[in-house]
Amino acid sequence: MNHRLSCRSFGIALVLITSFLAAAPADARSSDLLFTSMGPRQVRVELANQTYVDPSSVSGRTKDPVPHSGVVQLPVDFHPQPAGRYRLLVLLHGSGGSSTTWTERGDLLHDARLQDVVVLSLDGGHYGMYTNWVRLGGARWLDLHRALINAVIERFSISTDRSARAIVGVSMGGQGALRYAGQWPETFGTVGALSPALPDMRSPEAVAAYPLQVSAKAGTLVRYRDTWGPVFGPRARRANPMDNLARLVGTTVHVTAGDGSACPDGAGVPEPDSAVTEMGIARQTRRYARALSANGVAVTTAEHCGAHGDWRWWLIGLDETLALWSATST
Repeated sequence: MNHRLSCRSFGIALVLITSFLAAAPADARSSDLLFTSMGPRQVRVELANQTYVDPSSVSGRTKDPVPHSGVVQLPVDFHPQPAGRYRLLVLLHGSGGSSTTWTERGDLLHDARLQDVVVLSLDGGHYGMYTNWVRLGGARWLDLHRALINAVIERFSISTDRSARAIVGVSMGGQGALRYAGQWPETFGTVGALSPALPDMRSPEAVAAYPLQVSAKAGTLVRYRDTWGPVFGPRARRANPMDNLARLVGTTVHVTAGDGSACPDGAGVPEPDSAVTEMGIARQTRRYARALSANGVAVTTAEHCGAHGDWRWWLIGLDETLALWSATST
């Protein structure tokens, strides 16, 4: 992305963020948030008095209570006083990622389109699936993220208009973005799901493949019901984006996926596993987009070459979502 800001903004932002953090004692809390400066315009925020998770474990559950955290990127001219002044962009990573993945992959700090936006990158664990687990410790990612997002909205002068708030995720995070936008329709006006894995977690292919994939990553047996509960049960339905289409009426949705083929720019032949994964995601994404449209939801789609995990296309998907968001936000 080549939407760059001048270097002068760094000095201004550093003064603002330093003043912001210095305005309260080191152990002070605001909306149950603790702050740690990470450099110009970036703050690590921790949700105080909440049981956190171990990002390296499959469900994310840990025995020790540790604050849940994320990374906030502040606007260039950030000032904490004006209520409802800023837009909010929430970013969700895929499996194996962390709250810093988006800033490592994309040059968000220099993106001119985000100069007046508060950007919150959440930590979703190694394979947390952005949901409340039923077993294996019962990690409650959805609840933790609801509390953290609410605290950021309150503390960082976020607009009360849902059109000024967007959520974007890749792969596992794409499914999470669709889930969170459906669970909290009053919170986000725009959602971007980039190679979402998968929009229909109660489909036969998802029910069959999920335990195999997550067990391989965990190194131990993980059953479908450990995460979602019984496939025909109410918990699985509530967590499944395909079962909550009507809740996205009034939300602008953008979904993308690849076809698993090698791109003509000579970037190389995709790995077979990644290609097959992306093709399966594309099939589900097409069905999901048609179902959204049939339910009166405003949805746009984009298909491309390449396999799963190609951040070139995911950053293009972010560009596309930001363009839609700018056109609809106030």
